[in-house]
Amino acid sequence: MERYLSCGVSRPSWASGFLAFAVGSVSAQMYYLLVYSQLVLLTPVLFRLLSRYRFFVYCVTPACLLLRELAAVAGIALPLIQVFCPMWLIFYVFGLDWRRWAALIEGRTTQLVAVLFIFLIIQEVADFWWYLTGDFNMATTQLKLGSAATFLAVIALLMAVPGSFKSRLSSTLLVDLGNASFGIYLCHILVLKAVWKLLGLFVIPLGVSTFAVWALTLAGSYSLVSLCGRYLPERIHIIVGLLIDFRYWRFS
Repeated sequence: MERYLSCGVSRPSWASGFLAFAVGSVSAQMYYLLVYSQLVLLTPVLFRLLSRYRFFVYCVTPACLLLRELAAVAGIALPLIQVFCPMWLIFYVFGLDWRRWAALIEGRTTQLVAVLFIFLIIQEVADFWWYLTGDFNMATTQLKLGSAATFLAVIALLMAVPGSFKSRLSSTLLVDLGNASFGIYLCHILVLKAVWKLLGLFVIPLGVSTFAVWALTLAGSYSLVSLCGRYLPERIHIIVGLLIDFRYWRFS
């Protein structure tokens, strides 16, 4: 108690701690899990809505993102709406509705490259404008219309590449990284901080240190995920997502 009083910092209450935990604001990983849980629980409802009101389902996220950007322009601080699934719904629905999208984009790889290039330009211009206005959060967030469109274009392009190319990639390390990606996301901040501490012991040029941080964080996170996937009980590491084994997934 004396430590809090001497520093002039109020001691956090149980109520504020519970609220932060409930809305996932204690860490980026927490709010990701919160949003994902909401979407999983809503999956049966979303399938029904897609069969009858597909257009309106796809409009939910763009409408929310537009509202968020307009509020930012007006200088209105919105609450933590990013912890609620409507802000991310379109990405999840895109996967649920993938059979329909696959038929639409089949054989359109060249067009998708052009679409991605256009969206990238729009996103970069918007990000630069936000940066000039002094709103660094809006300049870097994924929750913008331009960013969402770019991500969807990337997903569509990757899924539309020829099967022969995918087959060649399936025998590379990229598959293992993809399987471990969720676990890497969960633990990479911890590994990143350890890497910063380690590299701080040495005098390294900026360009080299930047690459070293990226490489060591990725390698360390993947190694940690692999170790957990190997030694934790199978049921636990499948549930947590530390190392996904696709043999346990069934697609209709």
